[in-house]
Amino acid sequence: MTENVAQASRQVMPRTYALLTDGSTVEVRPARPEDAEAVRAMHAALSPENLYLRFFILSPRSPQAEAARVTREPGPGHAALLDWLGDRLVGVASYEQVPAQAVDTAALAGLLLRVSRLADELPEVAELDLNPVIAAHDGVQAAAARIRVSPTRPRDPFLRRLR
Repeated sequence: MTENVAQASRQVMPRTYALLTDGSTVEVRPARPEDAEAVRAMHAALSPENLYLRFFILSPRSPQAEAARVTREPGPGHAALLDWLGDRLVGVASYEQVPAQAVDTAALAGLLLRVSRLADELPEVAELDLNPVIAAHDGVQAAAARIRVSPTRPRDPFLRRLR
C-alpha cells in the first residue's frame, strides 16, 4: 500500500513551482528516498541555535534522523515536500500524524486561568503570546512565550476589585 501512496503522490504532483519574493522559482515535489543525502546536508549546515529553535533538539545525530524521517515513502500518516532551487535543496515541509491521546483538560483550563489572572493583575502586559502550547495526557506546556509590556497609569489603590 505504501508504494501505491508514493506512486499516487508522484502522479498528483509531477512538477509544481513556487515564485519566491526575490523573483526566483523553486520546484516543489514530494520527497523520495534518494533525497536523503540532500536533506541530511541541509540540516547539518544549520547552526546549533537554528536547530534548537526549529526542532527543539541539539543532537549531532539529528540531521541523519531528520533525513530518514523526511525521505521515507509517504504513507497515510506522513508526507514531505521538498523545495529545490536548481539542484540545491532549500526547504522541507512535512507532517506526521500522531495517535490520538486524551488531553489533560484540567491542566489546560488551569493555564488559561493563570493567563487570565496575569492579564487582570498586570495591566502593563499589552500582549502575551504562548506558541506553541503543547497539551498532552500528562499536562500542558508552553514551548515559547513572548510578552510585550507597555506603560499604564497606576490603578487607584482605594478602588475595590471584585474577585
